[in-house]
Amino acid sequence: MNFTSYLMSNVKFALKMGAGAIVFSLLIISSSIDLEFGMFWSIVGFVVASIYNLPEYLRYKKREYSYKRNQRKAEKLEKQRLNEIRRNTALYLQDLNQMIQEVEFMSDGDNLYSFDLNEKITYKTNDDAVMLLQKWKSDLEQIMANHWDKEINQFYENTISTFKQNIYHSSLNTESIYEYFKTLNIPEMYKQILRDPHLLKSELNKVEILNKELNQDFKRLQRGVLGEQVVEKELLKYQGDYMTLFGNRIDMGEDGTVENDVLIFSENGIFTLEVKNIKSTGDQYLKISKDGLWYERNSLYSEWQVDEKSSRIVDQVNRHVYLTQKFVTQTTTNKVHVQPIIVISNDNVVIENETEWIIVRPNQIYSCIRNAQRQFTRDQAEEYYRLFEKYDIGQAKFQLIDYGYQIERVTSHLHLIEQSTKLISRLNSIEMNRS
Repeated sequence: MNFTSYLMSNVKFALKMGAGAIVFSLLIISSSIDLEFGMFWSIVGFVVASIYNLPEYLRYKKREYSYKRNQRKAEKLEKQRLNEIRRNTALYLQDLNQMIQEVEFMSDGDNLYSFDLNEKITYKTNDDAVMLLQKWKSDLEQIMANHWDKEINQFYENTISTFKQNIYHSSLNTESIYEYFKTLNIPEMYKQILRDPHLLKSELNKVEILNKELNQDFKRLQRGVLGEQVVEKELLKYQGDYMTLFGNRIDMGEDGTVENDVLIFSENGIFTLEVKNIKSTGDQYLKISKDGLWYERNSLYSEWQVDEKSSRIVDQVNRHVYLTQKFVTQTTTNKVHVQPIIVISNDNVVIENETEWIIVRPNQIYSCIRNAQRQFTRDQAEEYYRLFEKYDIGQAKFQLIDYGYQIERVTSHLHLIEQSTKLISRLNSIEMNRS
């Protein structure tokens, strides 16, 4: 019998006893009219009420006894359960202590580090960044192939879940086990992992995030460098007809710097080439409308959408033209017209150009220069070439995540993860053997 049933039976019994009491009270009241008559019937009423309620009273006492007996039994079982938990926990901790003594832990007691890709930054030119990213990419792929993909990545599924189930098992005192972990004479890293094995999963996540971000940066920079290499290869075919500077950067004081992807000097003028390797994969369509906006779509049947990122290319080219012309005027007092050419360095995207801007493929650059009107003599063209070459301050260096630093930190925890995997697997075996 549970407490609710016991309570309801008590209420029912009280109601019945109350009814008998009411009858008895009415008889007492009647005795005030005729004392002898009233006393007689009062006694009769009391006897009748008692006989009437006797079965219910006996049932009530039986239920009360049954409830108390069940309560004592439950308390005894709970006490036995707690004693069993204490006994099992003591045995578990005894085996655990012996197991811990057999493990050779790393001497490094540092805590697991917090993961922040932007924690350390380096500065590289785009060309240097691509080479460095290529090396980091290869290093990380080798690490993942040798460790994560083959063995450690399965740790979370097979080991952590089992360990958590064992620790939270009803026959063990979780609080006592966690308190014991705090007292262990082992590096803090292992204490953290024993208290929360999911920390090792976060270590695996660090590698996955690192690999994803590194590859994204590599592809982005490689795409731009490959585009410039295609243009450079094309221009070198005609190096006898004009002179070329790649990645020329000039300090313009308060105006900052101006860096032209390519500068070409010939009798037909000075040309600045803005190289863009955009829309290089998939079905891509570009339209440059008469008002200068760039539109994109990924099929012949989809609607044109404004491509805000590509639309900014014109603003970038305008700045290069303005500052390049200003540099010539400031250093020679000559006013020259620098002619812009936008080069899309891949053959994938379909281009519709409704403007007067020159937007071409790499193999069309030579025709654009050859068909332009003559501006200088050969000597003048060479003079301007030497001027820009003289004031070149080198390619700009851009912010780059130091993936090498992060790879070193992740690699430093390889032994930790491998050791922890073995440790927790051995601890799991304690509970399995006990069971």
